[in-house]
Amino acid sequence: MCTIVNIIGLQSSARVQNIMVIFLLIASGIFIFCGLPEVHWETLAPTMENVMPNGARSFFAGAVVLSFACGGAHFIAENGDDIEKAYSIIPKVIIMFILHRDKQVIFNILLLFADYNIT
Repeated sequence: MCTIVNIIGLQSSARVQNIMVIFLLIASGIFIFCGLPEVHWETLAPTMENVMPNGARSFFAGAVVLSFACGGAHFIAENGDDIEKAYSIIPKVIIMFILHRDKQVIFNILLLFADYNIT
């Protein structure tokens, strides 16, 4: 992407991006305008059945798994300015984190199944 910007110039790329954002906003507005009559507003009332259909325990278990999944990316983003040669090290760290995280997520899922006695 950076190569394309360097080839065609930064001002040209900025114009194209502005046009794309305008089209995106117009498309989003049309989608919202056309979809509003189809919304069932009564289903949006916050009740225990809507917010946590499987109970609070399942909700918080999912939140814990999600926090583990996003924790490494947050750590990398926070400490990226302190890293020398960040342009080459950060992609390597992200790949290594993803490979490690997959093992950790599988382990957490197995723990959840063991906790609920699901076979």
